Amino acid sequence: GVLNVNFGSVAKGAGTFGSVVVTDGGKFSPGNSPGMATLGSLSLNSGGRYDFELNSALATPGNGADFLNITGNLNIDAGTSENGRFTIAIISLNSGNSAAPLTDFNSGRAYSFPLAIAAAGITGFSAAEFSVDTSGFQNDLAGGSFAVVQSGDARTLALSFQPVPEPGSAMLLLTGALCMGLGTRTGSRNQNGVGPRGTRTGSGTRTGSVRREPERGRSEHRNNLKRKNGTITTD
Repeated sequence: GVLNVNFGSVAKGAGTFGSVVVTDGGKFSPGNSPGMATLGSLSLNSGGRYDFELNSALATPGNGADFLNITGNLNIDAGTSENGRFTIAIISLNSGNSAAPLTDFNSGRAYSFPLAIAAAGITGFSAAEFSVDTSGFQNDLAGGSFAVVQSGDARTLALSFQPVPEPGSAMLLLTGALCMGLGTRTGSRNQNGVGPRGTRTGSGTRTGSVRREPERGRSEHRNNLKRKNGTITTD
């Protein structure tokens, strides 16, 4: 049959379920803090919630981290407004399954936590239809953030963590962009292969127009030289 998880209801536990529909105000949490549940199909609707528990940043699906194994399809039918999104609530636990920070979580590296896999595929996915509640995650994110993503084959739904880029990495990107910009400016040429008048090229040679005295004028100038008292002067 169909299990409807409605407002105020919580479906929790391991084992096998049929079709599950999580509606507005309903919560679903697979396994037994944490663990895995097998479903025939799953529908995530506006206002519903998936409590995702884990007690290690390196846990595998169903072993130290919640996981949904769906033999059919996963359908997402939530909205994109603040109250219309489906919520993924990440909850950190210690080895005794009590609320606590994860001892092996590193806020400086990226993580991907599989939430569910659907053998028949995922339909209706949009990252904008999800919100992530980190109030139950007791580790410092150091500016990093979580987001819900879908795999390239549209079968796996996962929770991705991305750290803040290190200052050195950000500076390298900025330096590279500046160098590209300068290269474009100094490397510019007009259609005749000459740079802008009066500018220097990368070789340090000034390009542009050079005024040359006409040949006739130079000849007349030489003919006007006069020798006066052993000194050459010009008119």
